[in-house]
Amino acid sequence: MFMVSLRVGARDFLGEGRTAQAARHDAASKALHQLKSLPLPEDSLQHCDAGIQENGKDHAKTTNN
Repeated sequence: MFMVSLRVGARDFLGEGRTAQAARHDAASKALHQLKSLPLPEDSLQHCDAGIQENGKDHAKTTNN
């Protein structure tokens, strides 16, 4: 049995598995499950509105009114 510890910020997540890969996957899955339930900080929401620029193209979502 393999065990790993994953730290995200101040949070620690323990994973177990029959292989090292399975243990890492377990820890990452536990972290994702818990972190998804947390609210986003206000400054993160402002960055989402700005859009993403990649290869000179703007990938921001647009709506037609």
